[in-house]
Order: sequence, then C-alpha cells, then structure tokens
Amino acid sequence: MNKTFLLALSLLASAPAVAAVDTQYDDLVRLARTGDTAPVLDYLKRHQTDQSVQQREDNIVIASWAGRDQETVAAYRRYPNPEQLSAEVLGTVARAHRNLKQYAEAAALYRKAQHQVPDDPQWVMGEMLVLADDGKGGQAVALGKPWVDRLSGEDQAQMRTVMAYALLSEGARYEALHQMERAFVTEYPGDFQGELRERYGQVLTRGEMPMAALSIDAGLTPLQRLQKQSDEMALRVRVAVLDSRQESERLQATDEALARYASLLKQCAATPGADAIARQMRIDRLGLYDGRGMPQQVVSEYDALKAQGGEVPPYARVWVARSLLKLRQPARAERLMASAVKETEAGQPQPWMAGRILHAQTLTLCHRIDDAAREIERIMPLEGRYRWVINYPQTEIDSTWLTLQLNHASLLNDKAQNEPALAVFEDLCRYNLGSTETCVPLADMYRNNGWPRRSEQRLKLVEGVSPRALELEESQAYTALALREWHQADVLTDDVAQRYPEDYDVGRLVRANEVAHMAELRLTASPDRSSGSSTVRGSHSLAMEGTLFSPRFLDHWRVFAGSGYSSSRFEEEKGHGRWQRAGVEYSGRDLLVSADTRYQNYGVGHEQGYRFTLDHDLSDIWHWGTLVARRSTDAPLRARIAGVHADQYQAYGRWTPDDERAWELAYTHWDFSDRNRHQQVALSGEHRLWAITDLRLDGLLDVEGRLARYSTDAQSYYSPKHDVAVMPSLRLTHRLYAFYENQWQQTFELGAGHYWEARYGSSPMLMARYGQQLQTNDVLALGATVGWERQSYDGRAENDLQLSFDMNYRF
Repeated sequence: MNKTFLLALSLLASAPAVAAVDTQYDDLVRLARTGDTAPVLDYLKRHQTDQSVQQREDNIVIASWAGRDQETVAAYRRYPNPEQLSAEVLGTVARAHRNLKQYAEAAALYRKAQHQVPDDPQWVMGEMLVLADDGKGGQAVALGKPWVDRLSGEDQAQMRTVMAYALLSEGARYEALHQMERAFVTEYPGDFQGELRERYGQVLTRGEMPMAALSIDAGLTPLQRLQKQSDEMALRVRVAVLDSRQESERLQATDEALARYASLLKQCAATPGADAIARQMRIDRLGLYDGRGMPQQVVSEYDALKAQGGEVPPYARVWVARSLLKLRQPARAERLMASAVKETEAGQPQPWMAGRILHAQTLTLCHRIDDAAREIERIMPLEGRYRWVINYPQTEIDSTWLTLQLNHASLLNDKAQNEPALAVFEDLCRYNLGSTETCVPLADMYRNNGWPRRSEQRLKLVEGVSPRALELEESQAYTALALREWHQADVLTDDVAQRYPEDYDVGRLVRANEVAHMAELRLTASPDRSSGSSTVRGSHSLAMEGTLFSPRFLDHWRVFAGSGYSSSRFEEEKGHGRWQRAGVEYSGRDLLVSADTRYQNYGVGHEQGYRFTLDHDLSDIWHWGTLVARRSTDAPLRARIAGVHADQYQAYGRWTPDDERAWELAYTHWDFSDRNRHQQVALSGEHRLWAITDLRLDGLLDVEGRLARYSTDAQSYYSPKHDVAVMPSLRLTHRLYAFYENQWQQTFELGAGHYWEARYGSSPMLMARYGQQLQTNDVLALGATVGWERQSYDGRAENDLQLSFDMNYRF
C-alpha cells in the first residue's frame, strides 16, 4: 500500500468525537475500506453543508479511492482552509488534477506538498510525472537529476522509473530504458510491486517493448491485458511490413498478425468495457491491410469506423489515403490527407514531412500540379541533405530530403520543365550510383523522353547492386516493352507478379504487358470537300481503311488483314477503288518489318500488289527505314481509274534527340506504268517552343519538292513537272482531361507558306486545323480532325475542307 492510502486509513481511524457518535458514518467508512465507497460518498454528498472539517478531508480521500477525480477536486475546493491540509492529501488532489489533465494545478499542489516535507522525494516525482504529461519532459528530467544520487534502494529505483517516464516524453527511448535497467538490475535487483511494477510496465510499453511489459505486469486485469496486447500489436504492425530475411517469408508476418488481430477482437467482444480497445485494434489493423495490398478492406474498415462515430488518427489516415490512390480515388485521398496534415500540425512548430509529401502526391494525381509543387517547395528548405549516424564517422543522405528532391524533380517534369527535372534526377543518381531509389526514376525519365536504350544502360548499373529489387524489375519490364523485347518483358512481368501479387504497381505492369500482346484493330476515314466540282485533283473525296492484327505469337510475330476504299469526283467521271490486303509483321529490338499482298480493283480489272516496309533504330536518336510497293494503293486515284498504276520506292532518315524535337528527311521515287517518273524529297520537323503543365506550343516545318519526267506531255492525272511547297506552322496542344491512363486533348494548328509550280509560278498557301484525341483504358485511342487548306493546282486556287477520323482498339 502507498503512503497516501496508509495516511487516509489513519485519518479515518482517528476521527473526532463529533463524527464518532455517528454510528452510521463509522459503518460507512468501514465499508469504504473494503472498496465499496459509493455509500459513504452518497452520505457525504447529502450532508455537504454540515460536514465537519475531518469529514471534508475524508471526502477528498475517499473520492480519490473511488476514482472520482472531479469530485475529489470539488471537495478540495470546498475545504475551508486548504493550506492546513497535509502533504499526503495535497498529493491526492494533485493526482486528481493530473488525471483531469489540469497539469498546472497538479504541479502547484505537488510543490506545496514538497515544501511541507522537503526530504520526501515522492512529491518531486509527482511533479515530474505531471511535467512529462504536459510535454515538459526536459524540465522534469532537470528536476529529478539532483535527487538520483541522494537516494538509494527502492527510493532510487522509483526516481529512475520517473526519470525514464520523463525521458520517453522527450522521445529519448533508449535513455529511458537505460534508466529502467539501472533501477531494477543495478540499484534494486529485488522484487518490486504496486506502483513501481505498473510504471515499469508503462515505460516498457511506451519504449516499444510491449511483450516485456506483459511479462512484468503479471497481475493485470483482463481489460488491462487486452490493452497491453493492443500496444504489442501496434508495434507488430510496423514490423510486419518490413523486409523479411527470406522473400518466401515476406507476407508471413503480416498474415500472422492479421490472424492474431482476429483472435484478440473476439476476446474484446467477450470482455465488458473493451469497446475502446477493440476500436484501437481495428484502427491499427488498417496498416496491415495496407501492407498486404488489400486497399478495399482498408477503405471499407475506415468507412465502418467513421460510421460508428469518432475520428481516425492521422497516422492511420495515411494508410487509408494510400489505399484510396490504389482504388483510383485521388480526390478523396487528397481531402483526407489535407485534414490529417492540418490536424497534426496544429500548434506544432515543424511540419509533418511524411504527411505533406503524401498530400503533394495526392494533389499530383488530382492533376493539381501547381498546388503540389507549392506544397513541396514550401517544405524543401526545412530538411537538410545529410544526417549523422551514431557511431559512424561519415554522413549519409537524409531519406526525407531525398524523397523531397525526387518529388520536386517529378513535378518539374509534370510542369513540362524537362531539362531542370532531368538535371535533378541525374545529380541524385550520380551521388547515389546504383541506388534503386534515385537511379530507377532517372531511367524512367530517359524512357519517357524516348531514350529506352539509355534507360536500359542505367538500369544495368542498378542491377549490379540490387538485381531483384521490385522497382528495378518493373522499370526493366517497361523498358523491354519500349524496345520490343517481348520475351524479356514477359519474364520480368511474370517474376514480379509471382513475388508481389498484391502490389498495385505490379498490377499496372501486368496490364501493360497484356495490352502489348492483344489483338489490334486500326480504322481510318478521311472525307474531303473541295471548293470545285470538277477540279483536276478531284473533289468530294473519301478514303477509308481498316486493318486487324492478330495477338502476338512466337514473341515477335503477328499476322494482319485489312480492306480499304477510296472515291473521288473528277472532271470526266467519278472514280472509286477497293483493295484487300493480308500480311505478316515482325517486331523485335531495333527492327520492325512488315510484308503484305494486296488485291485491288479500280474499275479496270483485278490487280495484285505487294508492299514491304522496314524500320530500323540505329540508336535512341537515329532511325532509318525503307518502303517498296508494287502497284501502290497510295498512287493518285485518277491515275488508277485510268488504268495507270505505280510502283513506289522510299527511304527515310529520322533524327529524334528527345521528345521535344524531331526531323525527318525522306526520298520517294514513283515509277508509273505510263512511263512517268516522279522523284520527291520531303523534309519535315517539329520543335517545342513553349510548354506548361497542360499546354505546349510546337513549331513545325514541311518542305516538299517534286521533279517529274514524262514520256508524253498529256497526263490523265494531276502531275506537275516541278513544284516546291514550303509550309511553316504552329501547333498548340491543350490537355483537357487527365486521369491515370485516360487522356483527352485538343490541338490547334495554323500555317502560312508558299507554293511554286512550273509554268504557273508561285502562290500563297494557307492552312488551319483543329482536332481532338482521346485515350482511354490503355486500349482505345480515338482522334478526329477538321482542316481547311488553300493551295493552287495548275494555277487555280482551291479551298479544301478535310475531315479525318482514326481509331486504334486493342482487345
């Protein structure tokens, strides 16, 4: 029994005669000593106005026994001369104030008690506990240090436990545990009971050693034991998601913890008063669901907890927000993280870094790029680049600083500031060579810029350090898809899918690999409305074509078949043509080859044609290709309906240093059956002029020149002997909507150039186009464009209104 309890018994035993004559009161006091305090407290409440001084003091003590802290404080305030109360009674009231979190009043009473008995350390320890609870652990430690060496035996053990409690409030977990070791191993190795045992268990629990606390607190009630087990499981939640010694055991700790939670929650349901403990267990279990890749369970459990009333703490809302992102609900995740950050940082001098970083990521996925950038830029200066490691002579990169830098670089890229973003990624990777955390994002950016080979080389450096890291294999698989290394992509995808079946990003990779192997349907249609009804080029034209590709087989092969139709109105008649084609395509690293045969009918009999194309990537930057077509379907329709066919030969070279610039030079030779020969040279290029998050402006240039040789001067189709067209233009692309892989954008293009034709001289060219493109669900791409052109043909200016539609669907 503690000193306060002994004092209270002595006070009650020596009650004055005025109270002693009240036999009923004596009986009630005896009953209170057995633990039944309600009758005597009811008696004192009925006689509140006529209580003796001793009864008023009894009221304070017995209310404290009953755990009625409000009643204890009220009885103290009614006491006529509180300065006459003993140190023990003042300590009793101080404990009631502490339980009510009235820390200033509790500390003042402990100081009064210590002033009465300056050599008794229990009042100093009481004040230290109050200061620690009030967040003033440093003051508590300073108050207790002079007493440690003055005490011995059990008193010193008690003081060290209080010191440990105060140190924990300052986050000094290991120093706190050291004080406990000094107390109960070195200074006081004997048995300890009561308050000492309880405080030892508290320190072990708060020091994240709940299992040791359970063994210390052998006398716990079922409710107290459940609370300790809840604390133990909270620690296991954090441990369960850490890397295991063997990959086969990766999910074992998580599954065992989930099973343990199920058992404990059943115990809570059978234990009266355990509702609050059960709720805390359910909150902590959200972390296991999140680590196990069960986002739907996380969100469902969170919704159930909210429906039952009460808040879910910010640390658990992080798990919910991550799960919402996996379920593609970024707007709800952003609201959740905004409230969690606001609540956590209320009254705190420093921002909650992890929460703010996740909040910025949710803003990014909500396509609020500028808001996300401001969030990251606001906290970046608050985190240093290096940190010191205990007992290690060199500094190392601070993980939070690194995360901030990576997010900052990613946001720069989202804001179309590619060069600054690339510089940040390369700097981080240079100083952390071989790190998956820094070098894999750099490799991803290389790939997104159109440099898959450079990405592959960077990933090879990482592979030498962490050959089976999840982030590495995911990036390698995407790079393999970009390089058309289909088998390599399959192997990598199957590996990570088997090892991490619950991972959300792995699911996205599996989807991308499936799409790459799907069948494909391509459709195009382009009606044309020219200004004249009898132009030499034709008017009211229509061209349509559809091609169906099979799923990929033997890694690199697929077959295809298609059909097309074209028609136009000329001066003498309306012509049309039809064709069907079938062929095979080979796609491999650096090489794309297709060959097909075509059956054609342009109203002058059936014909068979052939077509062969080859595209070769010399590097990420240089590419070349060739095309050979016999009886080409790209020949002018007017020639075909007149019985003139053409063979086409083409070669091109393309330079693409990055995703902002591209230039292509192509030479095409046409060999018509009427002995007409065309040679055509075309130069086309584009260059990014300006860009922000959802807008980009590109400058384009198209230069085309033709030289023709005739066997006769009479031509049945439009075929200028010499002509040159120069068309510079500007193209503005505006992204209207972005949500994961779903994209919707519009384009505006304006151009003004010059056209020169032999025998007819020069004339201006004008062009305007507007189009929309939609990409959805990784498998469907739709585009529609309307355009107007004004150009002279054989000296006659014509206005062309053109429509074009295209669709690409994988299934």
